[in-house]
Amino acid sequence: MNSLFKITIDDYLEIVKRGQEAGLKPGDSLQKIFEEYAKEKNLKSFANTELSKTELLKEYTSHGKNVLEGNVDKEGKMTFQEHKGLDNQQ
Repeated sequence: MNSLFKITIDDYLEIVKRGQEAGLKPGDSLQKIFEEYAKEKNLKSFANTELSKTELLKEYTSHGKNVLEGNVDKEGKMTFQEHKGLDNQQ
């Protein structure tokens, strides 16, 4: 089961900072850091799903939602890909 959280860019930057302070390298999982941060800040998930990331993207875009997907490679380079909802494609 995957939990979905809504976080701010400030939350994300703080999680990355804590990961760096913990000695994590680019591409390492921030899962434990995130879990600790969410507990500390009392962040609650807004949904749970058994869908994979790819399945979730397809589901959201099929309902006309736009999604910005961020990915980090093993060297720490972050890329973004916009997924436009079916109703919003041009």
